[in-house]
Amino acid sequence: MNPNTKIILVEDEPYNLRLLEDMIKKLRPDWEVIKTFESVKDSVEWLRNNPHPELFFMDIQLADGLCFSIFDQVEV
Repeated sequence: MNPNTKIILVEDEPYNLRLLEDMIKKLRPDWEVIKTFESVKDSVEWLRNNPHPELFFMDIQLADGLCFSIFDQVEV
């Protein structure tokens, strides 16, 4: 992994999102969380129009569907 790895977090539970961000900052301070999302829809919209990150951390079950459907809608 690059020292300046860019990552995206997809998590619809605020507590879990905060916990994950804190763990990443503590364990890999050189990684950059470039964006966070709470839904499949928002993730897909952003990924269609922006450079893709090197790493994703995703909650499987989101309010609007399974995170895997993101990859069905966007080529990464």
